[in-house]
Amino acid sequence: MLLLRTLGVLFLCFFTGPDQSYIKSLPSYRPSPPVPLRPQNTQIQIAVVGDLMCHSSQYNFARQADGSYNFNSAYEFVKPILSGADLALGNLETTLSGPGTTYSGYPGFCSPNAYADALVDAGFDWLSTTNNHSYDKFEKGIRLTIKELQARNIPFHGTFETAAQRDSIKIWDIKGIKIAILAYTQFSNIPLPAEKRYLMNFIDLPQVELDIKKARKKGAELVIVHYHWGDEYKREPNPYQRDITQKTIKLGADFIFAGHPHVIEPVEKYKSYGNTNLDSGLVAYSLGNFFSAQNWRHTDAGVIIKLNITKNAQNNKFSFTTEYVPTWVFSDRVQDKRYFKIFPAEWAYHGWLDSLSMTADYAKKIPLKLSAVHKNKMKQAADDTKYVMELYRARPQFAKVAKPQ
Repeated sequence: MLLLRTLGVLFLCFFTGPDQSYIKSLPSYRPSPPVPLRPQNTQIQIAVVGDLMCHSSQYNFARQADGSYNFNSAYEFVKPILSGADLALGNLETTLSGPGTTYSGYPGFCSPNAYADALVDAGFDWLSTTNNHSYDKFEKGIRLTIKELQARNIPFHGTFETAAQRDSIKIWDIKGIKIAILAYTQFSNIPLPAEKRYLMNFIDLPQVELDIKKARKKGAELVIVHYHWGDEYKREPNPYQRDITQKTIKLGADFIFAGHPHVIEPVEKYKSYGNTNLDSGLVAYSLGNFFSAQNWRHTDAGVIIKLNITKNAQNNKFSFTTEYVPTWVFSDRVQDKRYFKIFPAEWAYHGWLDSLSMTADYAKKIPLKLSAVHKNKMKQAADDTKYVMELYRARPQFAKVAKPQ
């Protein structure tokens, strides 16, 4: 009998399973709703340099043994800075024409197309093409320059083939941030016929206002204006520059960069006006020469302005910080001819130049060794640039550059 009872209990446990009443007493599980990811701020960097010139000694330096031209080696040490930016801008102060042309320097600039190839290789993304030398080779020169830039997919603004082209405004999309870049000049060395004024953008405030409004209507969140103006070799802005700056700010420009004086002038912050997404903007009255054969004090110094821009994902407002990299152009004879190379001028403060193996030419056959005079000029350029960058209250930060490899 006991055996039968034991077998019955085992039978019931086996077929009915253990008591599961405790499970019913547990709270039911409901998965929590997913936590929405917080939108990330967008950050971009814009690098801006000054005048990109081409004197006869510069294209003679670039001439190769086979008759071709190559300017690439001049940008070797600044290429990492320019190509590292999301957008690199400069002022093309020469015309392009192509093979079979007689090239020329000052006063009527006409350069090999390889000059543009070097700008692409260095990392430039956009060029201003309106300045006092744009019309040096008349309408043909403007049209050929446009053709050569378009063939290399180099965006530009300031010169045009038609009036309709002049009236169109391009909007850039950089990581989702929409930007318009507009360029105007105060003067042309050779006057344009009245019926051909559409070939170049001149500083005409009603036109600037119209262009900024068009850009905003097309969705531009930031508007950059590039001016070619001022007095040559003056290290501070003149009354005209200041007046146009104030009026352009009130028209709604976010940033103003400029050239022509061939020396660096100060930068200044200003309170934004109108339909802008910034509380304050910036004007750089002159960025000096970035690449030229003018090799006396102040004209051999250039600067890379770096705008570090942040778009707030919560309110779509923008903020920015400013850095600068002083540059210096080596321009001297090495063996058989005059060579050029742009240096980050900070390198002169360190012992890096003494141990750096350098060549002067694209083919890397001509060794380059800087003398004590060269190093002192580079230091002087860095000190002069630091002085003028800190002259006004904007005071951008001195940007550290990497040690050369």
